[in-house]
Amino acid sequence: PAAAPSPDQAAKAAPQAKMTPKAGKREDVERPTGPHGGGLLRVGAFQLEHVLGQAGIRLFVYDAQGKALDVREARGLAIARFSGNPKRYRFDMFPEVARDGSAQSLVAAVDLSRVGGKDAQIVFKIVGLSGAPLRPLQFEMSSTIPLTDAQRVAAAIQKQRTCPVSGQPLGSMGKPIAVNIGDQTLYVCCAGCIDAIKASPEKFSSKHTKVAMAPQNHVHKRNGCVRSR
Repeated sequence: PAAAPSPDQAAKAAPQAKMTPKAGKREDVERPTGPHGGGLLRVGAFQLEHVLGQAGIRLFVYDAQGKALDVREARGLAIARFSGNPKRYRFDMFPEVARDGSAQSLVAAVDLSRVGGKDAQIVFKIVGLSGAPLRPLQFEMSSTIPLTDAQRVAAAIQKQRTCPVSGQPLGSMGKPIAVNIGDQTLYVCCAGCIDAIKASPEKFSSKHTKVAMAPQNHVHKRNGCVRSR
């Protein structure tokens, strides 16, 4: 696989953070992707990469040439807002110290699983970076909190809505059951619908846009689907 680009390679062609002439406020321009898969932003002599995960927020700092900086003397504050919620949340950030005593990132250890799939706008305030001004280095970045596995399943079920075999709403017969067709996952309302999918997978693939209705010998009972003989 191709090696991940350095922060300098990823950010070279993009403009630096600038002042918005009309409002007189700073406008931070985020880079597409950094070495750790996060958003990359150049602010002054630094390049900042933030990574959002279900276990918290991580911030990596690089110099103008893309060399990772040791942030063991740094501290930070992340002020976050999540889509659909006007409230601001403040998270302290501390160095993630390795066994050799160095620190490659600042971390805010916080459970973000409850806001999985939400867009986040985060204002960072960082102090203690070598070569930085005495005042806090402040910048804003945005990203989307990754979904948990359970949230991904729930989103897929909500999008599909109905069982492709019976036409019944998913969840009406209990917990939907996942059935794999190649690289596609479908959900059925109950175990009685699995065989129909496996018998004619092409009929129920994503190319089949309409829900296939249950055959005449397919009977739904309160405790699940059964096939009459």
